[in-house]
Amino acid sequence: MTEPLLVINVGSVNTVFGLFTEGELSHTWRIETRPMRSADEYLIWLERVLKREKLDGSYVQHTIVSCSHAEMLRSLQHAILRFFGHEALVMKPGLKTGIQIQTGRHDDFNADRVANMVAASGMGVTPCLIVDLGSVTRIDILAANKKHLGSVVTLGVQKSLNTLTEMGHAYPDAAIEKPERVIGKYAFDAVQSGAYYGTLCMLEGLTEKILCEMKTLESKGCVPQVVVTGGYAKALSGHTKLFDHVVPSLTLKGLYMIATKNL
Repeated sequence: MTEPLLVINVGSVNTVFGLFTEGELSHTWRIETRPMRSADEYLIWLERVLKREKLDGSYVQHTIVSCSHAEMLRSLQHAILRFFGHEALVMKPGLKTGIQIQTGRHDDFNADRVANMVAASGMGVTPCLIVDLGSVTRIDILAANKKHLGSVVTLGVQKSLNTLTEMGHAYPDAAIEKPERVIGKYAFDAVQSGAYYGTLCMLEGLTEKILCEMKTLESKGCVPQVVVTGGYAKALSGHTKLFDHVVPSLTLKGLYMIATKNL
C-alpha cells in the first residue's frame, strides 16, 4: 500500500500515532491516554500536529485503530470520520493476520500482541521471542510456522519503580538507565541498579528457560531470535547481547501490515 496510512495504538499510559508514507513510518506522535478525551479534543489535536508537518486531513487515506476501551474507541472513530472523511479500520478478532493465535478466549489476548507477531513475521525472524517492555513486560513466543506458542507476563520496570517510591522516602524515584556500577552506594544508585540490572537479569533468565522449553516444541536447527520492543526497549538494550533486534515501533509496523491485509 502506497497511500498514506495512520495507525493509532491506544496504550494504558500513552496513545501513539504513526503515519506511514509509501510503506515507511515517516512520523510518530504520542499523547497521554485519557478515557474521557472527547472526539473534539482528538480532532483539534490531529489538526495541530498535521499542520506542524504542513499536512491536512486530505493527506491521510486510511486509518487503523487498536483500542480496547469502548468509549475511547467511539471518540477516536468519530474524530477520524470528521477530520479525514473515512471510517477507521478497527483492530479486532476476525481480521486477516496470518498468525495462528493459541487462546481459548478472545479476552485472553490483545491487539498489541497480534500486531507485534505480525511485524516479527513480516521481518522474517520466526521462530522468535518478542519482548515487549511497556507498562507490563510481555514475552510472546512465535513458532516457525507462525503459531503462537504462549506467553510470559510480569510487572513492567516503571510500575516496579513506582511501587517502590510509594512505599516511602527510603526508596527515591530513579531513572531507567544504566548506573555506573551494580552495587549502589546511595539509595538512588541502589534503586537504579535494581531497576536496570534486575530487569535485564530477569529477562536473560526467562529467555534461557523459554529457549530450553522451545527445543521440545520446535524442529532441530531452528534457532529462535529475540526481538525487543516497547517504550523501554532502547534504554534496556544497550548493554546486553540478549536481543537480536531492537524495534521500538514494532507494534505500529504490525498494525500497518494488518491494515494492508484487510483494506
